[in-house]
Amino acid sequence: MRCRKKATASAAVASLPDDILANIHGRLSLLDRLAFATVFRASCAALKPEMPWLLLRGHTLETATLFSLSDRCATTVSAPKPALCHHVVLGSSSDGWLVTADDQAKMRLVNPVTGEQRVLPAITTITCLFEQHGHFMLDLKRFGRAQPHRV
Repeated sequence: MRCRKKATASAAVASLPDDILANIHGRLSLLDRLAFATVFRASCAALKPEMPWLLLRGHTLETATLFSLSDRCATTVSAPKPALCHHVVLGSSSDGWLVTADDQAKMRLVNPVTGEQRVLPAITTITCLFEQHGHFMLDLKRFGRAQPHRV
C-alpha cells in the first residue's frame, strides 16, 4: 500500500504544468535539484538549463567539492576512486559526466554525483593525438580524417 501511495504522489507531481515544475525546481538547492531531476526525468526537459558546476578538489583525497554557479553554494561528495583521485578532467557533458585521465593516459568516464564510472580506451588510441614533451597534442591535419575507435 505504501509503494502505491508513493507512485500516486509521484505521478501527481509529474502531472503538474511545466511552469509550476520549473518554479519548484528554481527554488531547490543543488542536491535537491539532483534528486528532483532523478525522480522527474520526463518533466525535466521543460526546465531551464542549469548553469555548469565547478568540480573542485576536496579537503581530502576521498572527497570532491561541487560548486553551483547558479546557487553560489558548494557541497562535498565522495570522490569515486580511481576516476577522480590523481586524475585530470579532460571534458564533461551537460548530464554531469566527466572524462578524466591519469598520468598513464588511462581515461575514465565518471559521474561525480552517483559515483558511476566506465573505463574508456587509452588516450593513446586516439589517432589524431600525439605526445610531445610530456603532453598530448592534437594533430590538426589528421583530426578531420581520424577513424572512429572501435571497442
